[in-house]
Amino acid sequence: MKAKTFKEIRDFCLTDGEYRAYYDVPEQSKCTREQWEHFYADRGDGTTYRGTVLYGRSQERLEQFLGQEPPHILLILDIRTFEAVDENPNNGLGLTVSAKVEGSGVEIGFSEPFIGPYHHPRCRFVPVSDRLFSAEGVAAEVQAYCNEHILLPPGRYRDMQIEQRWPKRSFVELYIIHKKMLSLEDERQHRKMLDRYAHARFITESQAYRHLDAEGIFDGLNCDEDERLLMAGQFAEDYNREIYKETMKHQKN
Repeated sequence: MKAKTFKEIRDFCLTDGEYRAYYDVPEQSKCTREQWEHFYADRGDGTTYRGTVLYGRSQERLEQFLGQEPPHILLILDIRTFEAVDENPNNGLGLTVSAKVEGSGVEIGFSEPFIGPYHHPRCRFVPVSDRLFSAEGVAAEVQAYCNEHILLPPGRYRDMQIEQRWPKRSFVELYIIHKKMLSLEDERQHRKMLDRYAHARFITESQAYRHLDAEGIFDGLNCDEDERLLMAGQFAEDYNREIYKETMKHQKN
């Protein structure tokens, strides 16, 4: 039998009287004494009318509607691609997804991998699309949900969001903090460079070349000799310009 769509299952769950009989029973705290004794009291064999009889009937009716035993789909999806993986990646970017039919349709739940002031450890929703209730359909629904509620639009900001694991609603705040931290680090590195050559004041291109080579910059960027000479010249020029500014500032003071 062809698999049902999420919309078909939701419509069934909300309108089928026999299936709903189990879910429409009042909660214990809201029952009258007569209702509680009818639905929740032990029947003498460790069972209750709601938990055993009505639940069994609702599951039989659901199985009849689906044409198969109600599936419980479990997936691990990589949030970068939404492809199924065998185990949760070591980088913590896997979504552990569970999908099964509940009172209002197929309930899909997964743990959000991001942390922050607005972090919700478990996301749950009931899709109403025309996608089929299958592993592929569940993955597509999770992707659509994440695109709308959890992830920024595709591009470098989404890449940064995933890399840093920032919640969508606090991204701007965290991004501003991140930029400030980078600026402070750049300034610290710049002061470190100035301090290293403070005794020598102005440097030559040869000194700049030896410094960049010792720091592994050339190898890291896979530079050929022409690129090394060009980079060393630019480094010496930039450094000496800063030394000149520092010298003039001290003279004025």
